[in-house]
Amino acid sequence: MIVARDGSYTVMGLAQIDLLNPGGEFVRRTTMDPMTTGVVRADLALPDGRVIDQTER
Repeated sequence: MIVARDGSYTVMGLAQIDLLNPGGEFVRRTTMDPMTTGVVRADLALPDGRVIDQTER
């Protein structure tokens, strides 16, 4: 789990990223396909739910 400066939460799953507001209420989920994108890694997730594209490294 990552806590952003505004108090919102990013919760990392194996194939999804859940975003929660500062009160802990669910905002949205970003789902990824591990077969095409790999597993979700906390060091690649941005606070707004976007994921850094590893192909451009």
